[in-house]
Amino acid sequence: MELRTKDKQPEIFPLIQQCCEHVPDATQEAISKEIERLEKDTVLTSTQHRLGITYYQTPTPVNSKSGSLEEVLSQRGLLSSCFKPSINSPLEESRISAAVGAIMDNTVQSCVMLPCCSDTVGQQSTDKQNVVKWTAKCLQRDFHVKRTLYLSFSSGNHPLIQSLEQKDHNRSLVISLGPCPAADDEVSPSCQPAPVCIPLSQSQLQDADIIAAVQQIVLPISYEFGPDFVVVCLDLFKPDLPGGPSAACIGHVLSVIQGLAMGRLLLLVSPEAMEEMEETVVECVSVLQGRPCHTVSACVPQSSTVELIKTVQDRQKAVWNVLHFREKLPPPR
Repeated sequence: MELRTKDKQPEIFPLIQQCCEHVPDATQEAISKEIERLEKDTVLTSTQHRLGITYYQTPTPVNSKSGSLEEVLSQRGLLSSCFKPSINSPLEESRISAAVGAIMDNTVQSCVMLPCCSDTVGQQSTDKQNVVKWTAKCLQRDFHVKRTLYLSFSSGNHPLIQSLEQKDHNRSLVISLGPCPAADDEVSPSCQPAPVCIPLSQSQLQDADIIAAVQQIVLPISYEFGPDFVVVCLDLFKPDLPGGPSAACIGHVLSVIQGLAMGRLLLLVSPEAMEEMEETVVECVSVLQGRPCHTVSACVPQSSTVELIKTVQDRQKAVWNVLHFREKLPPPR
């Protein structure tokens, strides 16, 4: 068997050659094609821009406590270096396709989709239910992405799992972190891989609890799954519920998630509660541009969160081999 080095020079490996002497020609040809595919997939490419930004709709921008979100990003010096994908149609499906296309053709490494209207509540709800479905359709139909990771930070009835059709489930992994809208027994057993729900309560949506869940469950499972594309749905705040993670915490999580799928990441920001999410969105944009995230407070999870993490690990270890090897969690507070 002949393998090529990084300089494209042939190199002979006698042991491999001996093992493959009796392999049929068809098998050797299949192996060679697989090696070529792996070489093509692992080529390091440089993107033209670190981050792209686009919006769900065109009209009046969302007003936050400091003005429109676009104004806030501009005042922080974060907007000028962002790439804005060209939109061929005002339809939201076209906007999602433009964002995904900019990532897949290496124009940008990652992209953020922000809400742009706050007046029509009913329209926002429809968009929220369809955006994940459109994203899945775009990834598979237009770009033939094989494995997609959907990471949902949700504090309500996020329609992420329900939005994916059955054929999408078979190519996708959904991880929901927060008060999950769907328990494991509500998900069809034919969904493979089955969604992973980490049902943190509202009181457990603290920095230490989220980071512990991400390090102990989300990252190990995600790396074993090996996605080609990552979609992060950010919806952690509700105006009528107190508490929640800091902007620095979400920025930290986003920075470690970027190590997946060669950095190909689409961040979908919920159209709701923009005033509460302003600093979080600013932090996410900053991190995705390559700036360091702010310091997170002492990360010691609550005892209830430690028990929840162990329960989820025990439930999921039959599916994910990586969960058989666990790190010791810090003593709970």
